[in-house]
Amino acid sequence: MNKAVKIVGLIMCILVGTLKGFIQAAPLNLNINVVKNNVLSNSATPEKYDLEIDGIFYQITSIDNLILKVVGGENVYSGDIVIPDEVDYRGKKFQITSIDYQCFYNSAVTTVKLGDNISSIGRYAFYGSTIREIVIPASVKTLYEHSFDNCQSLTKLTISDGTDVLDFYSSSGNVPVYFVNCPIEYLYIGRNIDHWPWNPAFEDLSNATEIKIGSTVTEFDNYLLSGASKITSLIIPQSVKTLRNGAFNNCSSLKSVIFEDGEETVIYTSGRGSTETGGCTGGSVNYAMFCDSPIEYLYIGRNFQVASNYSSSGAMFDYTPVKKMEIGSMVTTLIALRNLRELSEIKLPKNVENVSSFSGCNNLRKIICDSSVPPSFKSEYSNFSNIVFVEATLYVPKGCVGTYQMAEVWKNFFEITEYDENAALSPVITDESVSITKIFDINGQLQTHLQKGLNIIIYSDGSVKKVIY
Repeated sequence: MNKAVKIVGLIMCILVGTLKGFIQAAPLNLNINVVKNNVLSNSATPEKYDLEIDGIFYQITSIDNLILKVVGGENVYSGDIVIPDEVDYRGKKFQITSIDYQCFYNSAVTTVKLGDNISSIGRYAFYGSTIREIVIPASVKTLYEHSFDNCQSLTKLTISDGTDVLDFYSSSGNVPVYFVNCPIEYLYIGRNIDHWPWNPAFEDLSNATEIKIGSTVTEFDNYLLSGASKITSLIIPQSVKTLRNGAFNNCSSLKSVIFEDGEETVIYTSGRGSTETGGCTGGSVNYAMFCDSPIEYLYIGRNFQVASNYSSSGAMFDYTPVKKMEIGSMVTTLIALRNLRELSEIKLPKNVENVSSFSGCNNLRKIICDSSVPPSFKSEYSNFSNIVFVEATLYVPKGCVGTYQMAEVWKNFFEITEYDENAALSPVITDESVSITKIFDINGQLQTHLQKGLNIIIYSDGSVKKVIY
């Protein structure tokens, strides 16, 4: 009996040794992964999900309406992810309408293309992920707190054109913060943003070098672009009707601002600034909209109207170092353009009928009025500084010197002279080695000479300028 047991034991040892040797000789495939939509088969899976389709995990939020939300979690997704508008499952079409709480939390995703049915992005949805760029489609109506915080590789943010307001949501009693620790360099805003009115819309825009505004944006909310200290130029489209307090605070490199031509009046609200919020130090005018922007070129293509508890005439550009200002053909009323101490010349086209004030623009030496009817001033005591009346030359159309000499305010100019408004004028070229190579009209059509209105001039040194003729 004992002998039999020993024989069985010996056989078992031989078998185990043989099996062990076979295993050691076999190649190890434990780290081989199967990738589906950049979701690794050995990655973590969500704690709760109903469907997995093409590597994306979903929960059913409405079986009646066939609605899904994307779910996930830490280490679930990586690489480039595509969220479709809808998916087919067992003969049914499901719409994908939301990104769930912590869906891409701390994930190694680089890009995520969101489907056009996504309406909300949940709290901490992309928090701490390695995402580099994101396009928020027009379908998204709600962006919850911390959804993109600590995305330290996120340099490109596009909010697609749309008519629905994008709500930067904040729950009651919660301090709303958005895009914290995101080094955004390029920002496109394609629709209105509603956010907590006493905080910046974007926590930090100090890395942004390019900001573009879409043609469906109608309002700049409070502190919308606050802190965008590196942008040098900004075009505000004709769709914008409202500018709110602090929208441009601390845009401390902004040198060129263009308000595109349009019929709609721009209404701006102003409130007293402070050192912390980028208020100006210009005494009683620290509520000016662009007060801490070093604007050198300004194009005004529309009328402005101020809505302020502190001023009835407005101080939108007070104390900015504007050197060149152009006024479009749709402007009929100029709000107060005060304390522009670098401005030496201005041309008022025929369409300008009313002017508020040029007080404090002490270096004005050339004023050109195209209209045979002198523009009227809101107050004869709030217009030009006395030094301008004495030192500047007022140019008026042929045969209109007498008319201006009898008009209120204008009669105070020591020197009024006429010019031929139909005479051919050329853009001033200070460098003799530079010449004009091409002239385009506002529609981009090549012209042989300057046209009435806005011209785009290309010079031989490669520079481009807009010139009003």
